[in-house]
Amino acid sequence: MRPLQMVDTKTQYLKIKKEVDAAVLEVMESSMFIGGNVVNEFAGDLARYHGSKHCVPCANGTDALQIAMMALGLQPGDEVITPSFTYIATVEVAALLHIKPIFVEVDPKTFCIDPAAIEQVITPKTKAIIPVHLYGHAADMEKIMTIAARHHLYVIEDNAQAIGCDYTFSNGTVKKTGTIGHIGCTSFYPSKNLGAFGCSRRRSRCSTIPSAARSSRSATRPSTTASSRTRSTSSARSSRRLRAPARATATARSAAARLNS
Repeated sequence: MRPLQMVDTKTQYLKIKKEVDAAVLEVMESSMFIGGNVVNEFAGDLARYHGSKHCVPCANGTDALQIAMMALGLQPGDEVITPSFTYIATVEVAALLHIKPIFVEVDPKTFCIDPAAIEQVITPKTKAIIPVHLYGHAADMEKIMTIAARHHLYVIEDNAQAIGCDYTFSNGTVKKTGTIGHIGCTSFYPSKNLGAFGCSRRRSRCSTIPSAARSSRSATRPSTTASSRTRSTSSARSSRRLRAPARATATARSAAARLNS
């Protein structure tokens, strides 16, 4: 009798072993271990799936969030609002960049950030809101975007555990989580439902830049506050980085250029 495991990646692998082995061998034979046609093709597919203008692949989960904050021009001493119930990487990069994370409570029904708690902690130093979509549930993005527009704040979506989630606005508009804010970040850690192979402490992750995103904090979004509904699946979490590498800085500049295009 096999023990019950919280995450059983081996059984998942055995079900698709032939396809996975073939794909891994293809990469090894090509010797394109960083970037390359496979990564570029996937980035294009992911952007089309989300209806995003750009998708920027990067090394790991922490890098995606770090690049997003750098691309939006957040500076040391700035404040970002994020839920207290999240993985360390969401706030680790804020500390790495000397940005102050401000924690607020979550909605007990969805475990996502509570919009009602956001405005209570906004100060002149606040520059961004980082909602974390969790367990396939979307944060109440309609209310969050309304708050962000009112206070001229950026929104960086941590979509690592809700890739594929459809968010329905009160007017019937449907958008994928990760494409509603100014930048969305997602992840493909092997233990999640949309996982990928990689080094044990590195996680593939992408920053998606919505088609309608603007670099100006005064950009507007749907402003009604009626309740919205969500449905979907979830994805991954992130990893650790101890310093800002030159590669991340270069990628951040590239992301910023694309955001302004």
